[in-house]
Amino acid sequence: MHEEFLCLVPVSSTTGKDLASTILTQQSQLGLNLEHMRGQGYDGTSNMSGKYRGVRARVKELYPLAMYTHCCNHVLNLVISTSSQLPAIRNAMATISDICVFLSRSAQRLSIFQDNAERSFRLGFFATEAETNLRHMLGRKK
Repeated sequence: MHEEFLCLVPVSSTTGKDLASTILTQQSQLGLNLEHMRGQGYDGTSNMSGKYRGVRARVKELYPLAMYTHCCNHVLNLVISTSSQLPAIRNAMATISDICVFLSRSAQRLSIFQDNAERSFRLGFFATEAETNLRHMLGRKK
């Protein structure tokens, strides 16, 4: 499974129906063919993952092949939060946080990092089948 951040969209209503509409509209505007959607993942809130009136239910109603999975990043965050009492985990998370702060405090450093990360992806160092599929759907070359 691969998750990809596409964009941030402001919303005025957080009902499952309105959120689903916003999400599906935005994905269509990005040029994604929603008929190819095979999965959807959200946190555990009822307006997102609710079986009857959440985004999950609305998307499944429109795209029956889009199976729901609890968001992997949210699950990972819960696991890390719980396990952060272990010194090795706490130290690793502190190092990652320090790197993020270091990069974000300089536009030049961030730009260099982004350029190198993009170059690494273009060269296939981090290519995954899901990334390749997303690039194909968006019409982008590797």
